[in-house]
Amino acid sequence: MLEPLVRGRAQVNAQAPETTNQDSRGPRVPRAGISGVDALGLALGAAAFIGAVILVVSDFTTLFKVHTEAGVTVPNGSVKGHDNHSYSMLVLGLAALPLAYWATRYGSRAAMTGLAGLGLIAVVIAVGFDLSDATGTNTLARTFEDATASPAVGFYLETLGAALLIISGGGGLVLTAPDRGPRRPGPEAGADAGADADTRDRREEERAAAAAARAQARARRGGE
Repeated sequence: MLEPLVRGRAQVNAQAPETTNQDSRGPRVPRAGISGVDALGLALGAAAFIGAVILVVSDFTTLFKVHTEAGVTVPNGSVKGHDNHSYSMLVLGLAALPLAYWATRYGSRAAMTGLAGLGLIAVVIAVGFDLSDATGTNTLARTFEDATASPAVGFYLETLGAALLIISGGGGLVLTAPDRGPRRPGPEAGADAGADADTRDRREEERAAAAAARAQARARRGGE
């Protein structure tokens, strides 16, 4: 996802004219900034790493709290993320880190697909398992009458981390799609253009030669 930025900077440096003493007093040409596509690639790369770290952190923060109607947290009612889903978010976050590196450093579409897949798995765990526990009645407090649970910071962190992985992976796949945008003319197109130019030149020469031959023939007939 960062490769377009590197190529863009290289092109700008290669095309930048050298300033001499003669033209240094003239108006300065503004330097080309980062394009929108490059900025988007940077944002997606950052989102991949941030999402992975957030998933790891979420597993060690409070996922939800169980409390009574009076708002008093019951004994052992503060549940960490890893206690509720057996360190699943930790595993997903650690697995996402190398994928984030491969996606940003080498533009690997397989790594981007993996990031999006890990994000979807995290969403399934957060919404399909943790949410029901974080909002259920009598969760981990069946001996307490009318005890309820409410999501805590850990639930929101794991949801955010999952969303960032999905956005990063899916956005990277769209950004690096092979058929995205107009195709640049390659060497074959340049060769075809050169061949067409040669063909046109030969035809012009043939027409000129034919016209000269007809003129000579008319001149000979006129002389006779």
